[in-house]
This record gives sequence, structure tokens and C-alpha cells, in this order.
Amino acid sequence: MSTRGKLRQIFKRYGCWVTLEKGGEAYRYQAVIQPIRDRTKLYLENTSGRFGVVDKGYAVYYGPNQDGGELLEEGDLLTALGKPYLVKRCEPYYLGEETVYHWAVLQPAYKEEEDVTADQA
Repeated sequence: MSTRGKLRQIFKRYGCWVTLEKGGEAYRYQAVIQPIRDRTKLYLENTSGRFGVVDKGYAVYYGPNQDGGELLEEGDLLTALGKPYLVKRCEPYYLGEETVYHWAVLQPAYKEEEDVTADQA
């Protein structure tokens, strides 16, 4: 079995369902999301951003290079376990010249009741 096939099995067995809305399409696939634990507790501070209140409790994302996961980019908003996440950083990982998965840093985002302008971030 190829490395991509093995990773796909891992995502299906251990991942949660995520939805990425991009270009008017919704892509639903499985990815692994793991909280980042920071001893300094800096992640406890919240700020406002273009998607509402942004929690500093970052998470790491490992996702497939197919089914829509290959489209993930910095600045995207994805939903996992009913929660919205802002993609702060995203990078493909390669074996040779083949992209086998994508790694990203996610930041929880919460909508406020009042409107939030796009230039807040």
C-alpha cells in the first residue's frame, strides 16, 4: 500500500469530519485535529477577528491531499466537531515529489452577535 493510502486509513480511523467551504463548494473529509498545549497559557487570551472572537487555543491539523483537503490555505475557515477554525498556517508535506498530506495550525473562531468587519484580524 502506498504512503498516501496508509495516511488515508489513519485519517479515516482516527480523524474527525471537517467541512471546508471554498469557491461556493463544500468539501467534507476526515482529518486529525489535536490541541496545542502551551505552558505559558498565552493561548487563554481572546482577540476579535474578521470571523468574530478568535480564541488563542491553537490546534494542529493533519489532513489528506484529496477530497478537498488539498485546497486548504491560510485564511480559510473550516468546521470540525461543530466548531469553526481559522487556518493560520498551512503547508503541504512531501515524500519525494508527491504531496502526501497537509499540516496546518488552526485557531478557534467564534461568531459574535454584532457584525465584525473584514479588516479586523
